[in-house]
Amino acid sequence: MKYKIIIYLILTFSLQLFLYSCKKETIIFQENFNNNSNHWDTVTLNNKLTYNKIENGKLIMSSKVDNVINLSLIQSNFLNKNISLVASITVEKFYDQDGLAGMILFADNQKFPENYLFFGVNNKNEVLISKESKNPELAQIFYQQKNKTYLPDKSNQFSIFTNDNIIQFILNKKPVISINKPKNSGNFYGFIVLDSKIIADDLIVTSNN
Repeated sequence: MKYKIIIYLILTFSLQLFLYSCKKETIIFQENFNNNSNHWDTVTLNNKLTYNKIENGKLIMSSKVDNVINLSLIQSNFLNKNISLVASITVEKFYDQDGLAGMILFADNQKFPENYLFFGVNNKNEVLISKESKNPELAQIFYQQKNKTYLPDKSNQFSIFTNDNIIQFILNKKPVISINKPKNSGNFYGFIVLDSKIIADDLIVTSNN
């Protein structure tokens, strides 16, 4: 009897391992910045104090102008589906005490978004997750504090996992916080700098279905 139980456990574990190995995530979008085929906003403004450029397989963004947001967004047809999104970002420097750097998600406009989610860091190296809105009553900070998972001056993985109801924010493969999925959210996403400079290496979106 003892041997039958051991054999059963071995077979059960082997079956679970086999099923797990057969489960493959489907990549629905991948960006390695070898070119600009996905039409990221690349600009140079204010006597080169604000710029976005794709160079050597990276998206480099900077803004040295006080309180001027510089962003580069593209439109998606998958943000409202069940997905995992992973972006590798290095925050190279902050130019001012009010600096912010990171990602914009679920934005309602490509050029001048008024409502969106922010996932990134501030100049104190605090991880910040917030809902930004032109209407102050709708703006909300979900998370703002130092997190040992964040690695200053190094490449960090900023990720989200979504299903029908929630968005989970993940930093370097460690869960940070989950929030309810916003209703009537936009379908633009990308990168943002405010008094800062970042280097984005890649961005991958996979389906959770």
